[in-house]
Parts: sequence; structure tokens; C-alpha cells
Amino acid sequence: MTDTLVAWRYGRPGASAMPRPLAILAVAALATGALPAQQPTLLVDDLLAPRARRALDDGTDWVHRSFSGLEFGGDDETLPWHAIHGESALLPRAFDQGSDEEPRGRLTADSLSASIEAMRGAHDDSLSFVELGEHIGLRTAYPEQVTTTLQRLREMLPGPIDLELTLERLTDAETALLLQGTLRFTNGETRTLADVEHRQVLRDFDVEIAQSAATANPIEHRLSYGTSIAARARPLPFRDEVVVELVARSARPIPTAPIRPHTEFGPLDRIATRVDEAGLAFRLGRGEPTTHEWRDLDGALLRLTCRATWRSPAAPRGAEPRIVWSPLLGPPVLGFRSARRPPPEELVERAEVAATVEWSISEDGSDCVRCFEIGDAGGGILVLGGDAAGARLGRTIDQRIDALLFPVDVEIDVFDVPLAAVGTDAATDARPLARLRGNVLAELPACFASAREQSYLDDFDVEVAQSARIPDPKTRPCEDGWFATVRVDRVEGGRLGTVNLCLQVERLVELRQMTTRINAAVQALANVTDDSRPPSVWMPQDVVTLEQPVVRTMRLVEDLELDAEGRAELVRSATGLLGPGRALVVRARIRPSD
Repeated sequence: MTDTLVAWRYGRPGASAMPRPLAILAVAALATGALPAQQPTLLVDDLLAPRARRALDDGTDWVHRSFSGLEFGGDDETLPWHAIHGESALLPRAFDQGSDEEPRGRLTADSLSASIEAMRGAHDDSLSFVELGEHIGLRTAYPEQVTTTLQRLREMLPGPIDLELTLERLTDAETALLLQGTLRFTNGETRTLADVEHRQVLRDFDVEIAQSAATANPIEHRLSYGTSIAARARPLPFRDEVVVELVARSARPIPTAPIRPHTEFGPLDRIATRVDEAGLAFRLGRGEPTTHEWRDLDGALLRLTCRATWRSPAAPRGAEPRIVWSPLLGPPVLGFRSARRPPPEELVERAEVAATVEWSISEDGSDCVRCFEIGDAGGGILVLGGDAAGARLGRTIDQRIDALLFPVDVEIDVFDVPLAAVGTDAATDARPLARLRGNVLAELPACFASAREQSYLDDFDVEVAQSARIPDPKTRPCEDGWFATVRVDRVEGGRLGTVNLCLQVERLVELRQMTTRINAAVQALANVTDDSRPPSVWMPQDVVTLEQPVVRTMRLVEDLELDAEGRAELVRSATGLLGPGRALVVRARIRPSD
């Protein structure tokens, strides 16, 4: 029904070909004056995007904070974010996420009109649009010709992208499937695949005190465990590839003993979690699977496999213009970092495909450009003439986009080795700490992490009021594990030059417990006026437990120079982190993707 003639020259034969519901809408529009007589209209719902879109413009939504995922999922398990004691960390979201409806189409009225005019050539025809109830119609004086043009335009636009995702955990004993499913992308939106479990925990007390009374009101909190993948896939202009941006996260609870803050209080749940995650941007060929792997703290291998399929756009015939539509001609491609706080918006690495196209047009001539529109929330469009100049500009833009989104294969291994064995072949006591494998985009950071997190009893606030007092326990999260952000940089001439590595390794050596007295037993005056009651109350001494985590940390921020084979090595003594006589060795191999 997408290319059906839904209105007609009033009084002409052929009106019976209109589907009855649409005929009623057209008659209603005619009666209200929205559809003048003698004016045919074509249905173009599938080509026009919704007019109203709400875009997220908060810079912190553009980054991934990978530390401390005690909770993710929030109030809705489909939301790709996690929180720690009220702190939220947002993952990339669709710029049109606020829309309550699925994207109906991809073009604006202006770009659709310009595309039709470019494909038809010079015609004395005034195209305009009209609302037919919930539908949108295109009014034209040449319906048969425009119908053919619209059908050809649909063929020259790429089809929806189906992204197949599989996340597994591999050990020597078994391969466990964590998450598997397919997401469909139409117009650059972000989709989330999630399998979560919600649990209620007792995490705090709300302490209240008044005169001779004190109480500790229990506070429950909902935690979400499981696996989620938030992703966005967009077609690469001029190529049979897509660019995928995603964050994969898996979290599972660790059995632990509860926290006992006070001899007179009940216990609190100790929130302890194992979190593994990755934030990636990469290119993916149609029907070609790609794999990303990283090693977790327990020695298991996390493997993420992605495969994308879609209908390729039809190539131009003869002198037809080249229609290039993609959501990449809109919001930028994002990089991902592991950080305790989101960096300022201006520090977040991104690749601006639309700016590259715009600059190419201004530098290499715009005479052959029939239409160029940058998408605000969804896709943008570029229409090039079908002559030699248009083909030449298309090749130039293709080369620059290919260089901007340059794919590289990354292999990084981190070892704990004897310091005496560094530089020799006697590394028999090498202990693997971290391992990263996968395809990423040069100049954009990618991040991986594997961590343990747990809450601990950090402090007490004591409240006192006349003849009452009560200690208020305070908990905080602590973590250990490894967090890595990798960015491959190029030097002049496009050659791979360095790999920027930000690596933080933390080890929770001990969680010390200390019992202490925070006041003295006293006889306090009671706030009473009845002489028959005792004039004072006995307040016993409060004995509380405090916990002190001992965490050893080593942080590396280095630019590793790559040799001619794309290899680099870094050695650091790590006595404090790993023990006497131990060293941290990082080995990297980077090469352009095939």
C-alpha cells in the first residue's frame, strides 16, 4: 500500500482503486478543503519521518561510565543505565528516544521533494504535502510518473538493519550463553536487548530521633542483575557496511555475609556484584560476523559476536542521480571510555561524518549536489548528479569517510610476571591479568572492564536530642578489578603510530573490621513533667563496627609506539600491586582490518 494511488482527479475513473479507509480520509480532506479538487495525492508515509522528534542534548549522555555497576536497569529493565547508591551512568541513547512511536520513514518533506525532482529532471510540477488523518499524502499533477519515481527511490534507500547479537562466557568446563537476540534499526535509533533479574535488598536505615525516642527505619532498594546490550547500527555511505556502537554489560551477584553495623540494629545486605562490560564502535560488513573478546577476573573469556544483514540499496542506472541516505549524516559516531566521572562534552571523542561530507562539498565543488541535508535526530541525505562530476565527488567523499572511520584490529594482553624474567624467555610464571581482542575504529576510544564491587560500612553519623541518641550507619562501594580504555592513533600519512592505553588495575587485599565505642554510657535527664516517673534515663554505651578496605591500585596512561609490525610492549615494576619481585607487562598488537 506504500505506493498506491490514494486520491485522484475529481470525477475521473480509477477512484475505485483506492482502499476504502483511505478513500474516506480523502473525501473528508476534500470536504474540509485540505485536498483541492483536480489534485491527485500519493501516500508517502513510509518515506517521511515523524515531524516531531525530541533530541537528547545533554553531553553526559554521550559517554559510557564503566565503573561500579552495582545496579543497572533502573526502574525499567529496558533502560541502558546502571546506578550505584543513587548515582546514574547513562549509555548512548537514541537522539529521537523521546518519540512515542516507531520511526515511520527517513526523509523530511524538503529532502523527499528534492530527491524526486533530481530523479525526474525538469518538470513543471509543484509538489506539496497534505495530512490525510494519520497518513501523509504527496500532491502532484503527474501521479503516474511520480509513482514510478517513488518506487525507484525506495529501491535506492537501504533497508532496515537486523543486528544479531550473542554474548557468551567461556571456561575450560563449559560455554554459558548470557544473551542472544536480534535488534532492528530503521533510522539511527538506539535499541536495548536485556535479560535481567530484580532483587530487593536492605541497604540503609533512615534514623530519626525526638526527645526520649530514637528509631532506625529500614530502607529497601531494588537491584537489577543480568545482561544487557545497548546498541545502534547505521549504514556506512557508499559502502556495503554498517557502523555499530554498543555497550555490553553482564552483572551477577556474589554471595556474601551481611553487614552488622550496630549491636542493637539488624543487619544490612552487603551489595556485592561481578561486572563485566565493553563499550565499542566498529564497522561490520553485510552478513560477516565479527567477534570481540575480553578476559574476566575469574579467568573466563567473554565473547561478543555480532552479525548484521540488510537490503542493499540499488545502484544508479545510467544517468540517474546517486541517492546516499544514512543516519551517519546526523549525530556523530561516539567513542567510549571507562571513567569515574563523565568527561566534559568537549573532551568526548567523536567522528563527525556529516562535517566531513560538508567540508568535501565546499572544497571540491557543489555544482553536482542536488540535495544535502544533515539529519537532526535521524538520517541525513546526499543526492549527487549522475554525471562524471557527481561520480568524482562521490569517490572523494567515500575515501574521506573511509579514512575517518578507519577499522583496526586490536590485541592487548596484560601479564603479572617475575621482574627477573622480563626480557627473557623464562616467563613460565606469567599470570594473565587482562586480555582484549576485537575490531575498533582508529582515533576513537573503546573500553573494557572486569570488576568486583561491594558495599562496606564506612562511617557513622550520630544524632543526639535531649535524652536520646542513635548512630546512623553510612555505606559506600569499593571495587577491584581492571578497567581499560584503548585508542589507536595515526600519524601523518595515515600510518598507525601509537596506541593510547589507560589501564587501571585494583586489588582488594583486605576488608578490615574494627569495633569501636563512639560514646560513653550516661544517665540523661528525662523530659517529663509527671513526678511519678523516673527523672532520668540510662543510655548505654554504643559499640559499632567500621570497615576499612585495603585496595592496591596501579594506573597507567601511556602512548605506546608501534613498530613496523604494529607491536608494542610496556613493562612496569608492580611490587605494591602484585607483590615483591613482580612486574606488570602489557603487550599490544595493532593492524588494519582486512
